[in-house]
Amino acid sequence: NFFVAEDWNEKKILIEFEGVYKDACVYINGKEAGKNAYGYTQFLIDTEGFLQYGKTNEIKVVVDNSQHPNSRWYTGSGIHRPVWMHIGNKEHIRHQGLRITTLSHQPARIQVETEHTGEEVQVEIRHEGKIVASGKGDNLSLDIPSAKLWSDESPHLYQCVVQLKKDGEIVDQIVEDFGIRTIEWNANGLFVN
Repeated sequence: NFFVAEDWNEKKILIEFEGVYKDACVYINGKEAGKNAYGYTQFLIDTEGFLQYGKTNEIKVVVDNSQHPNSRWYTGSGIHRPVWMHIGNKEHIRHQGLRITTLSHQPARIQVETEHTGEEVQVEIRHEGKIVASGKGDNLSLDIPSAKLWSDESPHLYQCVVQLKKDGEIVDQIVEDFGIRTIEWNANGLFVN
């Protein structure tokens, strides 16, 4: 049981389960809010429509491990990894909603895709504290001049700073480190860059 503040009705609230073994069903205040069959994967529960604001709420997780034995790694049952509550703005960058892909490394070109529920997306690529590329939009292709490539011998990292704006104000932000590199697998082996 936990108390939900009245002003949280203006927020987006997700509950992240890193692992529940197995066939989990999550109830919020007696109503089914979501399910996850596999016991080793994370899953999210969106609380919208289930929480009672300004009141004490109940979250109940029911698991079915009746098909025993069913695993050689975990013999128990129930919540076996951390549980997180993510509280953010209604306008937000979706959980794991940022994807950075290397399109080419000569010249260095990346793609930045952002899933969100807001208005305007501003992207900055930074290296050693300096902005090396920037743009606006949900799906950008950006050139990185004089890029330093990531490899096992020289693991150069860049920062992607994504800001979600509404009426010119920042309502959400994600900062993600990434390396510029290409990976190829063929009959001769694994090749980086």
